[in-house]
Amino acid sequence: MFSNFPHLRLPETITKLCCQPLDNGRRTYTEIYDLLEEDRFMFTFVKTIFEDDLDKGGILGLLTSMGWKGFRDRLTEAYLYYARFGRYPHFIELDEVYDVLDFENRFNFLLTENNSRVFLLGFYLKLGQIELEKASSEMNDILSIPVEVDEILIEGKSHLPKPDWLILLIWGLFESLGKNAVVEHLKKDDIAITNIISQEHYKSLTESFLTYGHAINDDELFVMKKV
Repeated sequence: MFSNFPHLRLPETITKLCCQPLDNGRRTYTEIYDLLEEDRFMFTFVKTIFEDDLDKGGILGLLTSMGWKGFRDRLTEAYLYYARFGRYPHFIELDEVYDVLDFENRFNFLLTENNSRVFLLGFYLKLGQIELEKASSEMNDILSIPVEVDEILIEGKSHLPKPDWLILLIWGLFESLGKNAVVEHLKKDDIAITNIISQEHYKSLTESFLTYGHAINDDELFVMKKV
């Protein structure tokens, strides 16, 4: 399923929030509020879906009571619910987002503190799964990354600021080479991907990276000189 990524665009404000190392604190809540306020649609969206919870303290009070991740999870749930049913939920019950949380927990060994990048990748894959299911009668489970990817990543024991890109890279290499070959290549220094996979697989990997990068509005991987 790696090469079947759908072309989507995640909500920019949610993406920005998930790309920042956020904790639970007054300064963080102020930053979240400011980002929401800059996005008039998202600001209205939040006030609409949390209408019953905004009686006291407004959005800042809501953040204080829910915490950053509680707010993140419910905001994402509302967006996924809309994607599936075409309407906003009258009451937010965590359902769709559980797959995303399971995905984040699955790769928590890659996470630094307050990092939501794996959650962001899970959000993209879940939203893509919903869109694929709406377009076809067949079930599409693109959240089901082979367990061998976990095993390869665990051997590396890497904590990186962008673990979502690392998961995608190892997933793509695994589908091209298999577990043992990937592990052996990762033990070497200065690996050139074009030297270890076919042109066809390299094209598939690049297209998937571009699709995901577009979805989360992240082009750093493609414009930095070291890439």
